[in-house]
Amino acid sequence: MAVWQFDLDFEHAEDGRTLSAASTERLMGRLSQSVGPSQTMMREWRYFGDRYGNRVDVVMEPDGSSQVQARLDARADETDGFIRKVCAGAAATGCVLVCEELGITLDPEPNDIRTSLQRSAAWRYALDPGSFRP
Repeated sequence: MAVWQFDLDFEHAEDGRTLSAASTERLMGRLSQSVGPSQTMMREWRYFGDRYGNRVDVVMEPDGSSQVQARLDARADETDGFIRKVCAGAAATGCVLVCEELGITLDPEPNDIRTSLQRSAAWRYALDPGSFRP
């Protein structure tokens, strides 16, 4: 993960961090509509969005279940819009978003995600890369 990236794991109330095949299918359908078609990173790893910017990674298991992570680019102009799409997908599939960096679990509310992003190392870097110290 690059210093300007901020990661959020999808967690389902019933499934935990490994989303069931049904939850995965619903989420992927929602992301296809809002973000666009997925691309292949590796055979079992698909992503929605910009490979080098804002994206949602879906790592599939053979049974159709998956682990899902949103990766936000603190430098990108379109991050606010992408946050809204991530939150809509999480809400539609009954997921919360977990930020390991900050040790918090967030409801899929764009303002809460934006506030958390602004507390991150990625945000500090984006504001002033030259003076950033991890």
